[in-house]
Amino acid sequence: MAAVRQGADRQEAHEAVRQHSIAAAEVVKSGAENDLLERLGNDPMFSKLDLSDVLDPNRYVGTCPEQVTRFISAVAGPVRNRWKDRLSDAVDLKI
Repeated sequence: MAAVRQGADRQEAHEAVRQHSIAAAEVVKSGAENDLLERLGNDPMFSKLDLSDVLDPNRYVGTCPEQVTRFISAVAGPVRNRWKDRLSDAVDLKI
């Protein structure tokens, strides 16, 4: 999608990622290191992208951290508190 924002055709970009992924998978299957990011970086369609920024997982988690916090507070915390006398000291959820 980052390539599309820079003017690339969506289907062409998708196909390029697919082809590079298949080629990188073959490299990995042969025992070598995954070279997908290098392949993408060398492809003119993606060479202008900052791949480290595009691939930062924090960009794609949305409200997940807040949802987890609410779940622990509303659901997991009360259950843990109800059974705390039966939990071992090894179980520490930091609630």
